[in-house]
Amino acid sequence: MKPALVCSVDALAPGACKRHQEQAEWLFTRVAEVAETESGYGFRFDFGADPEAAEILATWLLDERRCCAFLQLELGFEPERGPIWLRVQGPPEVKTFVAKTWVEKLAGRRLPVTP
Repeated sequence: MKPALVCSVDALAPGACKRHQEQAEWLFTRVAEVAETESGYGFRFDFGADPEAAEILATWLLDERRCCAFLQLELGFEPERGPIWLRVQGPPEVKTFVAKTWVEKLAGRRLPVTP
């Protein structure tokens, strides 16, 4: 059975929903690269030595999981405080959803998009 591509806006309390949106806006300004994969996209964040930024990303990701349960979400931390990769994957419908909702937000920033 394919997952329903429906985000549950009721999954977060109103205050948490506002915080989640603000965190998303902040995080999307810090994406350094977008990599297209066979089943989704990877988003590279270069936070360097800023541990609070990684915590914001992790908190946001947990909330995103509550809202959009159909997404396969994965964080990868490279050694020596290197980049953090957020990978969002799933069936073709998920890849299309991510392209239209996340990747298009970043289109104006002229980020490297690796096929």
